[in-house]
Amino acid sequence: MARDETRLPLWAVALLERLIPIRQRGVVLGDFAEAFQWRAEEAGRRRALWWFWAQVIQSLPAFFLDGFYFGSVMFRSYLTVAVRNLRKRLFFSSLNIGGLAIGMAACLLIFQYVAFEYSFDDFHEHQEDLHRVVFKRTPASGTSYEATTWFALGPAAQAEIPEVIDYVRVHPNYGPATVSITQPNGERQAYREEGLIYADASLFRVFSFPLVRGQARTALTEPDGLLLSASTADRYFGQADPIGQEVEVRGWVRGTFRVAGVFADVPAASHLQFDLVVPMTPLLASGQYEDASGWGWTNFITYFHLEPGTGPQVTEKLTALAHARPELDDDERMGTEILLQPMADIHLRSTDYATTASVEGNYQTVYFLTVVAVFILLIAWINYINLSTARAMERAKEVGVRKAAGARRQQLISQFLFESALMNGLALALALGLAALLTPYLGSIIGVDLPLTIWQDPWFWGVFLGLFALGAVLASAYPALLLSSFQPVEVLKGTLGGGSTKAGLRKALVVFQFAASIALLTGTYAVYQQVQHLRGVDLGLAAEQIVTFSGPRIYAEGTEPADTRRVFFDELHQIPGIAASTRSTSVPGQGFSFGGTAKRYGADEATRFEMNLTWVRPDFFEAYGLTLAAGRFFSDDYATDADTALVVNEAMVRALGYTSNAEAVGQTITVAGNYNKIIVGVFEDVYWGSTAEEIQPFGLDMTRGGGMYSARLQTAGVQETLVALEALYRKHFPGNPYSYRFVDDLFQEQHEADQRFGMLFAIFAVFALIVACLGLVGLAAYTASLRTREIGVRKVLGASVPNIVRLLIRDFALLLVIALALTAVPMYFALDAWLSGFAERITLTPDLFFVPGLVVFAFALLTVSYHTLRSAILDPAQALRYA
Repeated sequence: MARDETRLPLWAVALLERLIPIRQRGVVLGDFAEAFQWRAEEAGRRRALWWFWAQVIQSLPAFFLDGFYFGSVMFRSYLTVAVRNLRKRLFFSSLNIGGLAIGMAACLLIFQYVAFEYSFDDFHEHQEDLHRVVFKRTPASGTSYEATTWFALGPAAQAEIPEVIDYVRVHPNYGPATVSITQPNGERQAYREEGLIYADASLFRVFSFPLVRGQARTALTEPDGLLLSASTADRYFGQADPIGQEVEVRGWVRGTFRVAGVFADVPAASHLQFDLVVPMTPLLASGQYEDASGWGWTNFITYFHLEPGTGPQVTEKLTALAHARPELDDDERMGTEILLQPMADIHLRSTDYATTASVEGNYQTVYFLTVVAVFILLIAWINYINLSTARAMERAKEVGVRKAAGARRQQLISQFLFESALMNGLALALALGLAALLTPYLGSIIGVDLPLTIWQDPWFWGVFLGLFALGAVLASAYPALLLSSFQPVEVLKGTLGGGSTKAGLRKALVVFQFAASIALLTGTYAVYQQVQHLRGVDLGLAAEQIVTFSGPRIYAEGTEPADTRRVFFDELHQIPGIAASTRSTSVPGQGFSFGGTAKRYGADEATRFEMNLTWVRPDFFEAYGLTLAAGRFFSDDYATDADTALVVNEAMVRALGYTSNAEAVGQTITVAGNYNKIIVGVFEDVYWGSTAEEIQPFGLDMTRGGGMYSARLQTAGVQETLVALEALYRKHFPGNPYSYRFVDDLFQEQHEADQRFGMLFAIFAVFALIVACLGLVGLAAYTASLRTREIGVRKVLGASVPNIVRLLIRDFALLLVIALALTAVPMYFALDAWLSGFAERITLTPDLFFVPGLVVFAFALLTVSYHTLRSAILDPAQALRYA
C-alpha cells in the first residue's frame, strides 16, 4: 500500500504528543496536520518537513512554559489528592509509612554496621600495599596459622627483597603492664595498662597514625622514648605538657622512659589497638632476646609496606628466605610457609590466626546481617504492596468516577505513583530519624562507639537512595497498575471482584513474610541456645569461686620481693573466706603462656604437633580442682620437678600416640624445639579457652613464681572476702593498681562475639516481625472486606462468632504452615553449617523450628484478631446492606 505523502508522519505525531499539554493536544495536532497536508500538496513532502521542524523549534519556548504551568498544576493536584487520601485513611497511611520506616531504619542500621566492619584500617595512606606476615604450619596434627613471627624476619626481608619498601614489628606486652608516674606533690600513681606495645621507629612511617605532639620520625628512635595516646596523656598529666615527663614502665621491659610524643587516639576501626608505645630497642636488649639469633622466638607481629602489586612475588621470596636460614631446624624450616595477609582482610578474616593486640571481626556475621537487611527491606516492600492492595476496594469507586469523568489510565498511574513517592519519602525521613536515634544503642550492643561518618559518604547515599528509589518504584508499580485497571462500569455496578490471581499473589507475599520472619527468629533462637549450651559445658575445673588478679610489679624500697610475697600469702590464708590460693603465668580462660610443638623423644620430626604450655606452682592443681588421671602432680618434695617435670592433659597423651594415660607417665618428650621433659602426671581434660573449640594438647610446667595470682573463695561471705583481699593487697603492695576478675567471667567473655551476633540477630528479627505483622493487618482488612457478605449469610444461617473467627483465622494458619514447611529444610542446613564450627554444639531438634513458628503465629493472631472479631460480630443486616 502506497504511503500518503501528505499525511503528518507517525514519529512527528509522537513527538508532538510528548511536547503538547493534554488539554491542547487535539486542537494543536489537528492544526499541524492540516498545515502539513496543504504544504505537502503545494511544495512537496520535503519542504513540508522543513516547515514542520521550523515550527517545532519556534514553539519550544511556548511548549515548555505551557508544559511547566500544566505540570505545576498537575503537581499541585496530585499533592492535594495525595494529602487528602493520607488524611482520610490515616490508619492505613500510618501502617504503610511506619512499616516502610521501620524496614528502612533497620536496613540503615545494618548497613552502617557493615560499613563500619569493612572500614577497618582504610585510613592508612598505603593500605593497599600493607600486609601482615602469617605463618602457615603443617605439622602432623594438622594445618594451623599464626600471625606472629621471628624478630629477624623484617630486617632480613628488607635487606634481601627489593620489593619491601619498609617494615615494622609490633610486640604486644602479652598481659597487663604497670605504669607509674610521679605526681606534682611527689606521690607515685600507678596504672594497670592493657594497651602497651613495643614497636620499631617505622611504626608511624608504615601506618598513618597521626602524632599531635612530637616528631613521628624521631619519637621512637631514642631507647628511652615513649609515646602516649592523647587520652592516656590527659589521664596521666591532665592539662600539663606531657613531653619530657618521666614514666616508669614494668612489663616485658622494666625501666624509666621519657614521653617523646603524643599520638591521636587510635580509631575504633583499626585492628591494631594500643595506648602506649615503647621502642623496640630496649625489648631486644632484654634478657629473653639479647642473645637470640632472631630466628627462634615468634612473639612479633610483622607488617610490610610493599611495592604495588608485588604481594605474590614477595610471598614466594619470604618462604625461600626462611628455608635458607641455617639457624632454623629442619622442622621449623620445611614445616613453615610464609603468607602475606592484605591489611584490608585482617579484621574480618583472621578468626583462624593465633595472635593478640588485634580486634577481630567475622565476615560471616557481616554476610548474615547483610542478608537480614535485604530480607527486612523486602518484607517492608511486601507490606506496602499488601496494604496498598487492601485499600484497592476502598478506592475502586474513586477510580471508577474519575475514569467516567475522562481521566486516562496514565494519569491515574501517575497519581498513584506520586502518592507512593510521597509515602516513601515520608518513610525515608522517619527512617533517618529512627536510625540516628538508635545508632548509639546499636553501638553499645557491639561494644563500639559507631561513628556517623558513613552518613557523610556520597557513595553510601548514592547506593542507598538508588536502592530506595528502585524498591519504591517496584513496590508501588503493582498497586498503581491494579488500581488504575478498574473498569468504570464494573465499579459503578458493584460487580468488581478480588480476582483469584490477585488473591493468590497477596497470599504468596504473606507466605514470604511469614517464612522470612520464621527464618530470622529460628536463627536467633538457635544462636541463643548455642550460647547457653557453651556456657553450661562442664569445664573440668573449678572456675565459679576463683578470683584472679595480677601480682605486684612495684615493691617498697628496702623490702625483699620474695619475702613480701610470702608474707602476703601467709596472711591471705588467714582470711576466713579463702579456701586455697596459687600463682601461675596465666589462668584458665585467659590463654596460655607459650605455644610451640612437641613430639616423643627421639621420634621422627614429622610427628611433631602443636601444643601449649603454662607455668604453675604445685598448689595450682588443688586450687583449680584438676582431677589426676595417672601419675602425680608437682611437689616440692621432688627437687627435679622445676627443671624436668611436666604434667599434661589427656589430649596431649592422645597426640603423642600413647595407648593409655598410665603408659605416658615417665616418658620423655621434646617440647619447644629442643627441651626434653619427663611426663610425671596426666590430668583429665579441662577447657583452658573457649568451649566452642576442641580441647587442645597442652602441658603445665612448674614454676616458683608466676605473675597471675588466684584465690578460691568459700561460698559464704564472698563480698566480705573480696574487701579483705583488696585491703591485704594494698597493705603489702602499695603503689600497685589492683583489680580482680572471676575466672568463670573470663570464660563467659570467650562467647561475647557469638552473644553479640545473637543479640543483633534478635533485634533485627523483631524489626522484621513487626513489619511483617503490619502487612498482616492489610491482608486481614482486605480479607474481611471481601467476605463481609459471606459472614452475614453465615450468621443468618446460625453460625456463631467463634465459628466465624476460626474460619477467618484458618487461612492465616494455613499460610503459616506453608511458610514453616518452606523454611525448615533450608534453615536446617544453614544452622548445621554454622554449628559445624563449634566443638560443643546443640542438637537440631524440632523445637528449634516450631517455637519460632508459634511465636510468629501468636503475633499474627494478635495482629489479625481486631479485623477478624470486628467482622465476626458485625450485625448480619448491616453486613448484607454493606455488601
